[in-house]
Amino acid sequence: MRETIYISKHLDSIKKDLIIEEDKHSIWAYLLDSESENDNKIVLDGFVCSTGTVVEKSSDVREYIDNDFAPPISEDFINDFTIQKELQEKDFNIETSNKGVIISIKGTEFLILDFINSNSYSKAVSKPGPYGFPFNKD
Repeated sequence: MRETIYISKHLDSIKKDLIIEEDKHSIWAYLLDSESENDNKIVLDGFVCSTGTVVEKSSDVREYIDNDFAPPISEDFINDFTIQKELQEKDFNIETSNKGVIISIKGTEFLILDFINSNSYSKAVSKPGPYGFPFNKD
């Protein structure tokens, strides 16, 4: 059986902690303030990818939220990069800069947590919405 993804890393260069966590339907990243009076407050989060579950309509997401489950991504926001199956922790790479954090999967940049502009940009979303902004490195 495959292990659930959970990566926790202190990023000394930006004085923040990063958590990459898989839930029932997807993988998210959380950037936490680790060295201030707001210790462990989430500064920014971002959708990394789906692990396979997709709902047909955005309105179907409400049912998951109402039942206290993190919702899977809606079909309205998916693209060719959204679903990534059978990932392992070794597939992830984390880089930092003075502007944010870049998370790559198997050598492909998937998520930028831009803490300067307080936005997340994901390669796994097709349009702006509750999963962040699309990231296209063109």
